[in-house]
Amino acid sequence: MAAPATGACPGSVSLAWSITSASGQPLTCAQAGATSVALRLQSRTGGTPVFTAFPCANSPGTANIAPGFYDVAIELHDASGARLATSSPQTSVAVAVGRTKVLTPVTFALAAGGGGGNSRVALTLETENVTSNCQSSSSKGAGITGTTIAIVRVGDGCAAVTLVRWLDASSAMRL
Repeated sequence: MAAPATGACPGSVSLAWSITSASGQPLTCAQAGATSVALRLQSRTGGTPVFTAFPCANSPGTANIAPGFYDVAIELHDASGARLATSSPQTSVAVAVGRTKVLTPVTFALAAGGGGGNSRVALTLETENVTSNCQSSSSKGAGITGTTIAIVRVGDGCAAVTLVRWLDASSAMRL
C-alpha cells in the first residue's frame, strides 16, 4: 500500500517496528538498550546502497529515497552502533514517484540476556523472473537441482536447527 509522500523528494519508505524479549514479552527501546533502527536499501539495478536510520522510540519512521526497486535490510542498533537484532529482508520493494511505500512492520526478537544478536535465523532463497525454482531454465525455471546448507557451531554454543521446505501454501515438509 502506498500513501502520498511527504517532503520534496520523489519517493519515500515508511517502517513501523516493535521489540520483544526471547520469551515474547514486549520491550521498550530503553529496556532493550536500543537507540536506532537502521535500513540498508540496495537498488535492484546495482550501485551504491542507501543507508538511513530512525530513532528507536519514533516508530514508525519515514525516509525519502529515489524511486526504484530495492532490497531492504533492517537492523536494531545500540548507542555504539552495534547490531542487537535483525529482521528478515524485504525484497523487490517498489518506491514510486511522489509516494510513500509502507514496508511490512517488523518485530525484533532479542536473544536471551538482552541484545547482542537474534535468537532466530531466517534464510530465504529466491529466483527472479521464473515460474519455478526446480524446472529447467528452458522451461522458464531456475534450473536448481540441489541445495546444501551447512550450519556450524561456534565455541560452546548450541545449534539446534529445524529446516522446513514449503511445498505449497498449505503444506510443509520437515527436512
